Amino acid sequence: MDKFEAMQRFVLVAQFGSFTKAADALGLPKSSVSSAIQGLESELGTRLFHRSTRSVTLTQDGETYLPQCQVLLAELDALASQFQRNSDDVRGVLRVDMPSRFATTVVIPHLSYFLEKYPNIRLKISSADYRVDIIKESIDCVIRVGNLDDSSLIARPL
Repeated sequence: MDKFEAMQRFVLVAQFGSFTKAADALGLPKSSVSSAIQGLESELGTRLFHRSTRSVTLTQDGETYLPQCQVLLAELDALASQFQRNSDDVRGVLRVDMPSRFATTVVIPHLSYFLEKYPNIRLKISSADYRVDIIKESIDCVIRVGNLDDSSLIARPL
């Protein structure tokens, strides 16, 4: 199995806290997700999850590995998207967070135009009126009002 594919499965299991939910999201059998994680753990020489009959939680090594995987996978997606030629080629999941008032007054009224132009994009919008941890929440893009608190982030004024 491709290492990046195993990393994607690891990230989904971590986000859902469930092998079953991650498998359902991927449209795969639970066993293929589980074996991918076992292979990744074997390759890394460490356990990434604490497993019980009721829950799946990250180990300390899993907590360390998760944000690095998310960054690396996002970079790979960004690299691949640089070579897409038309709007039909643009595909994937785009996670955006913004203030609720901005979402309801500006974005949602124009959403149909975006989805018509990019039919292969699965858009996941959250509208939190507080600052979310974009790495932990796997957010690709945020729209915020005010000053940038974290100077390591890339910001563009709108």
